[in-house]
Parts: sequence; C-alpha cells; structure tokens
Amino acid sequence: MLYTATNALNIMLKRLKDEETTANMLSDMITFGDFNDSINLAKLRDIEKSFTRQSVYDKIVK
Repeated sequence: MLYTATNALNIMLKRLKDEETTANMLSDMITFGDFNDSINLAKLRDIEKSFTRQSVYDKIVK
C-alpha cells in the first residue's frame, strides 16, 4: 500500500513537472507531516508490518 501511494504521488508530480504546472500548486502544497497524516502513514506502516517479518521491517524502516 505504501509503495502504491508513493508511486501514484511520484507519477502525479512527474506529470505536473512535464506540463510545467507545478507553479500553480504552490498555494496547495502541504508539509511531509500533513501528507503523512492525510494518508495515515502510521496505519499503513502497521499494515505493512503485519505482512513482514519484524527483522526485515526494522531494516526497511531504519
């Protein structure tokens, strides 16, 4: 899920850059903290963690 959300955001930002429309987004930009809250990053990490062995998850997150 986290990969999917990040990939979708990356595609959107690339398209905006290619169309040179990023300047129009300045008033709508949010902080990383706000973005993390909006996608409920803590919950996504818990879901991701439930599908991954603890030792592997610790290496990914750290």
